[in-house]
Amino acid sequence: MGAGVLFTLLLAAALISRTVSGYRTDRSTPPMVERTRPLMSISDTNAPAFSPDGNSVAFYRQHSAAGEGGIYVTAVGSDQPVQLTSNDDDCCPVWSPDGRWIAFSRLHNHEYSIRLVPADGGGEQKRRAAKILSTQSGSFKRTSAISIERTLNTEGVIPRRGEIDWSPDGKSIAFPGPDGIYLLALDSPGIRRITEAPPLSEDWGPNFSPDGRNVLFVRNRQVDLSNEIRSVSATGGDWTHIFSEPGRIVCPPRWSFDGKSVIFSSNRTGHPALWRVALDARDSAVQVSEAGSPAWDPAVSRRGYRFAYEHLLRSLSIWQMNVADAGDKHPYLVVSSTSDTDQGPGPQFSPDGRKLAYMSDRSGTMEIWISNRDGSSPFQLTAVGGAGTPRWSPDSQAIVFDVNTPHGSKIVSMNLHGGAPQVLTRDTFHNVCPSWLRDVKWIYFASLRSGDWQVWKMPSYGGTPVQVTQHGGHAALESLDGKFVYYAKNADAEPEIWRVPVSGGEEKPLPLVRPGTWASWQMVEGGILFVGPSLGHQAVLSFYDLAKDRASSVAVLERTPFWLGATRDGRTVAFDQPGREQDQAMLVENFK
Repeated sequence: MGAGVLFTLLLAAALISRTVSGYRTDRSTPPMVERTRPLMSISDTNAPAFSPDGNSVAFYRQHSAAGEGGIYVTAVGSDQPVQLTSNDDDCCPVWSPDGRWIAFSRLHNHEYSIRLVPADGGGEQKRRAAKILSTQSGSFKRTSAISIERTLNTEGVIPRRGEIDWSPDGKSIAFPGPDGIYLLALDSPGIRRITEAPPLSEDWGPNFSPDGRNVLFVRNRQVDLSNEIRSVSATGGDWTHIFSEPGRIVCPPRWSFDGKSVIFSSNRTGHPALWRVALDARDSAVQVSEAGSPAWDPAVSRRGYRFAYEHLLRSLSIWQMNVADAGDKHPYLVVSSTSDTDQGPGPQFSPDGRKLAYMSDRSGTMEIWISNRDGSSPFQLTAVGGAGTPRWSPDSQAIVFDVNTPHGSKIVSMNLHGGAPQVLTRDTFHNVCPSWLRDVKWIYFASLRSGDWQVWKMPSYGGTPVQVTQHGGHAALESLDGKFVYYAKNADAEPEIWRVPVSGGEEKPLPLVRPGTWASWQMVEGGILFVGPSLGHQAVLSFYDLAKDRASSVAVLERTPFWLGATRDGRTVAFDQPGREQDQAMLVENFK
């Protein structure tokens, strides 16, 4: 595939990912105004599920304060949720059709079980002896909650994951088993499989259609890591293709209230976002969550046009520090809220010290931005979706970066003064973390093309890659004198830093240089600046002197950054500082 064709595809994907329009089945009818607000004030909520009448929501909390984990319910508009269980390993609540019961999953000894609890609360003893009522042909039948576990054990089918759903007729609960989606009958003992996942595949995330005739599910393939949304009849049989997702689906998809579309969360743009695909237009999906804001766990009310989802409140900013100042070093903010995810901002000073390149998703997708050194006069350089790890050319006139695509990560270069982006890698391997050599003729990058992460180089105009390291390598930078290539040994936390002569030769470690991440170190005149392991709740910025083979502390940062940039003279550093991170359940009224 030619570079122009490939970039056209990348640009098309970016344009789709930046679309933030809703979906309506009737374009001739003026839409009702959607109103979005927090569902409740408490954080750390997960998997909201609407009651049948749409007036209440069940959810679960995990990893909270002691005694606060478990299943909760709350009325829409209320800020006083009722705790139903107190087990930190409970998840995935769903309502019975009559709204009286909550079914949920519990993980114990690495195995899931399906349990029930009254929606109005009650003691643990009451829950263990709970009965459920299901309707069948106008008559009521009672089934013991404990019999659910007995049925699962008798049939030898243990849930593989926690996601479950209750059928609209109240007769069964769908769950993912070892090799497909199963239905657990509630009106009589018995389990029936309705999908059959082939080897190296997994079916999960069942969701009944509003009429109860079909079950939505996700099929993952381990071989090519593809995700496909499918639908199958509740009686089993042939499945129907809904949508092939180029990214990774992160939670169960949901039918819309009218059953004419499917809503799901995917990380195709680098972080989870909500998308919608119509059954009569299955070749494309429209983003329905706020651009650039991570969102997942969609929930659709069958009444009242209400929609809920989980939203991550988080931001990263760029700070700078003049480390050459005598006495205390004082960091100062230069670019606020560059990113809502931990992918950015990756700040990098231009070699001439005048400009700053960084990553930001403020436009809706992760892109490369350029500003003055102090963060002023910013402008968006790229519009490709999923761009990252910017590095400057030696003449400060171009940027090379990586782009995450469904067909591998690509290395792309772009001139600051116009012209089309140039895709330098045309294969389907993962190619990341590029950087220019001083001679401008070559570009280093990390790739999995040999089976594990190694440092490679290729001509700056593209061409055949040449392997540089043999024993592992990632995120390479050339020394300012052009004699050595320095690189992180791997992409793990606190990687070793190694070096190899530019002309080839023995690969050697630098024992005194141990940054916190593969991105928290930088080559400067005379050595390496890096942020080492944290000291208490602070992070130590150190300088490794190449000539003296000695490391010394330079300054202490308040928080450990993931990224570190520095001017060539090492007198100024730029780094990210994360803001407060908090999950928030959101409610959308008049959603269609």
